[in-house]
Amino acid sequence: MTQELTEKRRHSRYEFAYPVKFDLFKKSMASVSFTGVVFNISIGGSCVQFEDRYGRVDVNTMQGSRLKLAVSIPEKEPIYLRAMIHWIRRESKKGFSLLMGIEFVDIEDWQLEQIETFIHLKNKDQKMLWNLWENYVPQK
Repeated sequence: MTQELTEKRRHSRYEFAYPVKFDLFKKSMASVSFTGVVFNISIGGSCVQFEDRYGRVDVNTMQGSRLKLAVSIPEKEPIYLRAMIHWIRRESKKGFSLLMGIEFVDIEDWQLEQIETFIHLKNKDQKMLWNLWENYVPQK
Protein backbone atom coordinates (compact mmCIF):
# COMPACT_ATOMS: atom_id res chain seq x y z
CA MET A 1 0.00 0.00 0.00
CA THR A 2 2.82 2.44 0.79
CA GLN A 3 4.28 1.92 -2.68
CA GLU A 4 0.88 2.72 -4.24
CA LEU A 5 0.68 6.00 -2.30
CA THR A 6 4.22 6.91 -3.27
CA GLU A 7 3.49 6.35 -6.95
CA LYS A 8 0.47 8.72 -6.78
CA ARG A 9 2.49 11.58 -5.27
CA ARG A 10 3.99 14.24 -7.51
CA HIS A 11 6.97 14.92 -5.21
CA SER A 12 9.27 12.64 -3.23
CA ARG A 13 8.62 12.58 0.51
CA TYR A 14 11.37 12.76 3.13
CA GLU A 15 10.70 10.96 6.41
CA PHE A 16 11.60 12.84 9.58
CA ALA A 17 9.86 14.65 12.42
CA TYR A 18 10.15 18.39 13.07
CA PRO A 19 8.22 20.81 15.32
CA VAL A 20 5.78 23.26 13.78
CA LYS A 21 3.21 25.86 14.86
CA PHE A 22 0.13 26.51 12.78
CA ASP A 23 -3.12 28.44 12.65
CA LEU A 24 -6.13 26.59 11.31
CA PHE A 25 -8.79 28.55 9.39
CA LYS A 26 -12.32 27.56 8.48
CA LYS A 27 -15.15 29.84 7.38
CA SER A 28 -17.50 28.63 10.12
CA MET A 29 -15.04 29.13 13.01
CA ALA A 30 -12.45 31.52 14.35
CA SER A 31 -8.84 30.53 13.65
CA VAL A 32 -7.25 28.24 16.24
CA SER A 33 -3.55 27.72 16.91
CA PHE A 34 -1.76 24.44 17.50
CA THR A 35 1.75 23.06 17.87
CA GLY A 36 2.59 19.76 16.26
CA VAL A 37 5.12 17.74 14.32
CA VAL A 38 5.71 17.71 10.57
CA PHE A 39 6.34 14.26 9.06
CA ASN A 40 7.36 13.07 5.59
CA ILE A 41 7.60 16.49 4.00
CA SER A 42 8.02 17.20 0.29
CA ILE A 43 8.11 20.41 -1.71
CA GLY A 44 4.40 19.91 -2.36
CA GLY A 45 3.06 19.07 1.09
CA SER A 46 3.41 17.16 4.32
CA CYS A 47 1.76 15.14 7.04
CA VAL A 48 1.25 16.94 10.36
CA GLN A 49 0.51 15.33 13.72
CA PHE A 50 -0.96 17.40 16.55
CA GLU A 51 -3.14 17.16 19.65
CA ASP A 52 -6.61 18.61 20.04
CA ARG A 53 -7.30 18.16 23.76
CA TYR A 54 -10.30 20.50 23.75
CA GLY A 55 -12.14 19.09 20.73
CA ARG A 56 -11.87 22.24 18.62
CA VAL A 57 -11.38 20.31 15.37
CA ASP A 58 -14.23 18.40 13.70
CA VAL A 59 -12.39 15.99 11.40
CA ASN A 60 -15.57 15.48 9.36
CA THR A 61 -15.67 19.11 8.17
CA MET A 62 -12.02 20.18 7.94
CA GLN A 63 -11.07 18.81 4.51
CA GLY A 64 -10.35 21.77 2.23
CA SER A 65 -9.72 24.15 5.14
CA ARG A 66 -6.64 26.35 5.13
CA LEU A 67 -3.77 26.73 7.55
CA LYS A 68 -0.69 28.85 8.00
CA LEU A 69 2.44 27.01 9.14
CA ALA A 70 5.43 28.52 10.92
CA VAL A 71 8.45 26.21 10.67
CA SER A 72 11.47 27.25 12.71
CA ILE A 73 14.84 26.49 11.15
CA PRO A 74 17.99 26.74 13.28
CA GLU A 75 19.94 29.95 12.68
CA LYS A 76 17.39 31.23 10.13
CA GLU A 77 14.09 33.05 10.07
CA PRO A 78 11.01 30.81 10.34
CA ILE A 79 9.40 29.64 7.11
CA TYR A 80 5.77 30.71 6.82
CA LEU A 81 3.71 28.58 4.46
CA ARG A 82 0.06 28.41 3.50
CA ALA A 83 -1.52 25.01 3.03
CA MET A 84 -4.82 23.25 2.43
CA ILE A 85 -5.99 20.13 4.27
CA HIS A 86 -6.45 17.15 1.94
CA TRP A 87 -7.34 14.67 4.67
CA ILE A 88 -7.56 14.62 8.45
CA ARG A 89 -8.24 11.84 10.96
CA ARG A 90 -7.90 10.92 14.60
CA GLU A 91 -5.20 8.38 15.39
CA SER A 92 -7.65 6.55 17.66
CA LYS A 93 -11.31 7.07 18.49
CA LYS A 94 -10.60 7.97 22.13
CA GLY A 95 -7.35 9.87 21.64
CA PHE A 96 -6.52 13.54 21.24
CA SER A 97 -3.91 13.03 18.52
CA LEU A 98 -4.80 13.92 14.93
CA LEU A 99 -3.01 13.44 11.62
CA MET A 100 -3.59 15.57 8.56
CA GLY A 101 -2.24 15.54 5.05
CA ILE A 102 -1.65 19.03 3.70
CA GLU A 103 -0.73 20.54 0.36
CA PHE A 104 1.24 23.78 0.24
CA VAL A 105 -0.65 26.48 -1.69
CA ASP A 106 0.28 29.90 -3.06
CA ILE A 107 3.97 29.05 -2.73
CA GLU A 108 6.51 31.39 -4.28
CA ASP A 109 9.95 30.41 -5.60
CA TRP A 110 11.79 31.76 -2.56
CA GLN A 111 9.53 29.65 -0.30
CA LEU A 112 10.27 26.54 -2.39
CA GLU A 113 13.97 27.21 -1.86
CA GLN A 114 13.37 27.44 1.90
CA ILE A 115 11.43 24.15 1.88
CA GLU A 116 14.29 22.46 0.03
CA THR A 117 16.74 23.84 2.61
CA PHE A 118 14.50 22.52 5.36
CA ILE A 119 14.31 19.08 3.71
CA HIS A 120 18.11 18.93 3.61
CA LEU A 121 18.15 19.27 7.42
CA LYS A 122 17.06 15.62 7.45
CA ASN A 123 20.71 14.65 7.18
CA LYS A 124 21.87 17.03 9.91
CA ASP A 125 22.29 16.47 13.64
CA GLN A 126 19.00 15.12 15.03
CA LYS A 127 20.04 16.12 18.57
CA MET A 128 20.09 19.74 17.42
CA LEU A 129 16.54 19.36 16.09
CA TRP A 130 15.23 17.90 19.34
CA ASN A 131 16.96 20.63 21.37
CA LEU A 132 15.07 23.11 19.21
CA TRP A 133 11.84 21.16 19.88
CA GLU A 134 12.40 21.33 23.67
CA ASN A 135 12.80 25.10 23.44
CA TYR A 136 9.79 25.37 21.15
CA VAL A 137 7.21 23.56 23.29
CA PRO A 138 6.08 25.57 26.33
CA GLN A 139 7.43 24.14 29.57
CA LYS A 140 4.83 22.79 31.99
